[in-house]
Amino acid sequence: MCVCVAFCLHIYIPLHSYLESPSTPFQCRLRDCTYSAPIYVNLKYVRGKSIINKSGVLIGRMPIMLRSTKCVLKDKSESQLAKMRECPHDPGGYFIIKGVEKVILMQEQLSKNRIIIEEDNKKCLSASITSSTHERKSRCNIVLKGGKVYMKNNTLGDDVPIVIILKAMGLESDQEIMQLVGSEKAIMDALALSLEDANKLGILTQQQALRHVGNKIRSPERQNGGGLQGGRKSSWVKKPSNVEDEAREVLANVVLSHVPVHDFDFRPKCIYIAHIIRRILLVSMGKQKLDDKDYYGNKRLELAGQLLSLLFEDLFKHFNKNLKKEADLVLSKPNRAAAFDVAKCIRPDLITLGMVSAISTGNWVLKRFRMDRAGVTQVLSRLSYISALGMMTRVNSQFEKTRKVSAHTPKRRHPLFTPPPLCVWLTHVCPRSPDLDRCSRPSGACCARPTRPRARRAAS
Repeated sequence: MCVCVAFCLHIYIPLHSYLESPSTPFQCRLRDCTYSAPIYVNLKYVRGKSIINKSGVLIGRMPIMLRSTKCVLKDKSESQLAKMRECPHDPGGYFIIKGVEKVILMQEQLSKNRIIIEEDNKKCLSASITSSTHERKSRCNIVLKGGKVYMKNNTLGDDVPIVIILKAMGLESDQEIMQLVGSEKAIMDALALSLEDANKLGILTQQQALRHVGNKIRSPERQNGGGLQGGRKSSWVKKPSNVEDEAREVLANVVLSHVPVHDFDFRPKCIYIAHIIRRILLVSMGKQKLDDKDYYGNKRLELAGQLLSLLFEDLFKHFNKNLKKEADLVLSKPNRAAAFDVAKCIRPDLITLGMVSAISTGNWVLKRFRMDRAGVTQVLSRLSYISALGMMTRVNSQFEKTRKVSAHTPKRRHPLFTPPPLCVWLTHVCPRSPDLDRCSRPSGACCARPTRPRARRAAS
């Protein structure tokens, strides 16, 4: 029996009573509960020849940020907040997980879909582009090596000359390639070696270039789980009829996937690649500078909403996979007395426990997006109002320990310009006073001289 299931998501917070479920943040803090909202879906599936519709099926619970649009504290007056035992000056912006106030820190990382020109480990100029769309994420590098320009991609096994890539996209004429990159004499001289490389290989037409690129493509079976989507087969793998069609599909949907290609019209992508080649050649000639990774124009901040959306998408994919497995297990039984009901195969704890576990531990492990981060969340500091605001506005950098500062190298401060420690300042800088004779440090060791006790011993 073929069963087709469709979901229609609608998230909201039900107005439960106090006895049924804790619905206010104050009650969740007292009861060590999670302040969350149920996720209801509308099911529509085919059973035999009939269509079954079900509404209001619970698939899990999602933690709610305080003072957000789905929070019960939204747009409440001070008197209403006082009845809920909430402080009117509380800024919100945090979550309550098992009675503990948790903050999702902002994550700093390099911008997606942006050209970053830098030097790689072999001191070669490289333009790295991390393409990110709603379907896939991929990384592409265009490298200047030995005076020739090559393209690196996870799908391609070896480095492919960039001129062959452009020819495979439809630019068969060397003159057209040169006009897109630049007609200056210095640019033409720098690109001459790359044009000669394609001619030496005997690649002059688009079909020859597509065949060359298709032979470089790694098959999904040989990637050992290192594909573009974390080990699962990508949507572009359709067992094409020949190598040329496979290469055309890869160039359209995988290489620089954030540049759209409609009906295999590669013109926008060719102009984009030519712009990258021009920038690399200008940097190699010293007419432009390398990009600075520490410049905030090349960075982006991931907020709590984006991190939670990625986490929910990963958990929802896992939820659908588990639901299909349970449904296939039930339908495989030959002797079934009751009619099949897909709602009985739903496990609401998968999404709920995944959300709670990620926020409580701070470990963001998403296999689908190859994301493995630790310390994403921290306990909210309640020492003061400023400390709470500082905790919620803290930025967690993803490349803090391994990054190389390209613009300014941090230097050690000279000892003469370093401010002295507190004990040295009390001894040599601050004038003597009777209050400094008494030690108030926890260790009992004070830097001020105990002159008054000595005078008393001498008098005695």
